[in-house]
Amino acid sequence: MFRWPKRNILGIDVSDRSLEVIQLKRSFGKPLVMSYGRQKIGGGIVEDGRILKPAALTEALQRLLRQSRPEPIKERLCVLSLPESQVFSHVFSLPSVLSDEQVRRAILLEAEQFIPIPLRECYYDFYTLGKFGDLQEVCFVATRRGVVHQYLETFRSAGLLPVVFEPESSSLVRALVRRGFGDRGSAVVMLDIGARTTNAHLIRQGQVIGSLTIPRAGSHFTAAVAAALKLDSAAAETKKCSDGVDEHRGSGEVFSAMVPVLEPIVNEIRRYIAYAGNHRKLTVRQIVLTGGSVLLPGMPEYLSLQLGCPAAVGNPLSRLRFGRVALPAGQTALYANVIGLALRGMSKDPVSGGLNLLSQARDRLRSEQIQNFLKPPKMDRQMIALLVAFGAVLVVLGGLVWYRFAASHTTTRPASLDQPPIDWENLRAPKSLLLQFYYGNDRELPTGTIRGRLLEQTLTVTRQFDVTETMVAPATDITLRLYNRTGEAQTLAPQAVLRNVDGASLALLNQVVIPARGSVEVKIPVTAGISLSAGRLTIEGAPPSLQNNLYGELTPPYTGKPTAVKVVKDSDISAAQTALSLELDRRAQVRFVGRLDVGEFLLPIAIPLGADNFFATPKVGTATAQMKTTLSQRVGGLVTPEKALVEEILKQFPGIQDPLKSVSFELDSQDLEKQQISVILKSTGPVEK
Repeated sequence: MFRWPKRNILGIDVSDRSLEVIQLKRSFGKPLVMSYGRQKIGGGIVEDGRILKPAALTEALQRLLRQSRPEPIKERLCVLSLPESQVFSHVFSLPSVLSDEQVRRAILLEAEQFIPIPLRECYYDFYTLGKFGDLQEVCFVATRRGVVHQYLETFRSAGLLPVVFEPESSSLVRALVRRGFGDRGSAVVMLDIGARTTNAHLIRQGQVIGSLTIPRAGSHFTAAVAAALKLDSAAAETKKCSDGVDEHRGSGEVFSAMVPVLEPIVNEIRRYIAYAGNHRKLTVRQIVLTGGSVLLPGMPEYLSLQLGCPAAVGNPLSRLRFGRVALPAGQTALYANVIGLALRGMSKDPVSGGLNLLSQARDRLRSEQIQNFLKPPKMDRQMIALLVAFGAVLVVLGGLVWYRFAASHTTTRPASLDQPPIDWENLRAPKSLLLQFYYGNDRELPTGTIRGRLLEQTLTVTRQFDVTETMVAPATDITLRLYNRTGEAQTLAPQAVLRNVDGASLALLNQVVIPARGSVEVKIPVTAGISLSAGRLTIEGAPPSLQNNLYGELTPPYTGKPTAVKVVKDSDISAAQTALSLELDRRAQVRFVGRLDVGEFLLPIAIPLGADNFFATPKVGTATAQMKTTLSQRVGGLVTPEKALVEEILKQFPGIQDPLKSVSFELDSQDLEKQQISVILKSTGPVEK
């Protein structure tokens, strides 16, 4: 039996410093590696997942395919991923009774409060993680349309056609974590330490349920080694890779230089593991390491010791079979993401079988995708030609049969053609209708009212807003942080001098006690006109043994000039209160939808059942870049039998199509004592007279 040949879709990984590609082939058991390639790229071509030089990236992609081993790659279809810094994600908890359409509507109502840009400027996708009792968890991801479009244009210029665009965490999990690992109470943390950022992903049974991005990684390790040992970047990188995080290698100076940069990463991971236990009720049993920086000597052992959990470098090669091709020894972590992408390309339904940020952009690609999927390989051209000829013969024979049958039967004019045309002159503009709803328990309805029931819930919405107003503040003092990496508290006396790399010095006003393995923040008055560059400050007079473990740090640089600062104004408070009110209304609709019975309709209005409580911190006049606001209110949702409501609408608006979708609802008045609510309905389109 002839079967249409399946395409071997490529996996291509684009990072800030390198490109990787791998092509797999279906085989008995595990997929077989056919070709692979890795190409380093210069700085400034790709930065943090954004393409800065499309022409240079196009050339690098073409070179990557030509120089793949053991033979050049000619396939065009590919799967791509985006770094977590370019992806906005959130896990929603929704009632498990919601249908797929209700889930979609609920997510779109609430999504904009979790992403910093409007949905209309995003490509997004979501999928259900699982149902747990009365709730289901739904993972939502989005990215800017401009980022996706730039990748599409660049890859097309290189002769490639992306068919899947997924978050990097999805492809890494596919390559490194067994699906279904552990029970519902167990979790894995996957730690991806790259060049610019460290990404931590919380994984339950092979699914990503949370992510954390830490802006410290390999390049910061190199900078710390360079500053401590006074080396250039190339020499510091070499020294870092040779000694790593092993205090027994060399003189231990690389270890001492890297620990202050690693500690903030370790602290964030500790808090993330604690969050998994306290809020998710999950026990983290394993840490899977990936990314170029985890290959440093001693890194797995250091992280295992500091986090109190076994950490090991993931092995993506366990998912593959090798013939005459073998990946470079000791560099498997560099290929983890591209292997996960290639495995997606080998699945039964690569385009729709998982998160795909191209799902909304598919119309732009459909014609070209179809042409590529249907383009037959050379070896099957003869078979295809025979099939086409056979199909043409069938079409001709079918046409002759239809002609003879049609000639022996007279046709009648369809009844639809005899219907009178629409009388547009008898249509009139929208009008309104006032309906009274009663939600009491009396058996008899008050005259002129519709039976309903009132759902009640107290909702609280908390959100941070950027402050918009600015004022100029004079520069009076400088804020810096003092670090103590020793096992004992250290005391700095008044007038202790701190000196930076430029030779500028600062003096403490008061005694400062720095806790063991901790830090404190201090403010120091400075002379007008002084400027200090960012970086480490040494403490004069400290013993040589403490120089690397007791120091100050200044970020960002201090210029001594007056600066513009954000200040909370009344306009910020008013705008925040309006935004929270709209958000609370949307959230109320989502909460009440899950409590409907069969045949009921929830009116799309939130009914206030009490005064709202609004709080904003800090207060008006405070200098800050952001303010935290909270709005709490008891609200109600009015539910009524759908059939009765439709009948009332049709009485007033005869001939209207799809009554519940062709009217708008507006709260007119409410009487909580009489348990009655008045609602104004307005038609949103013309109706018959």
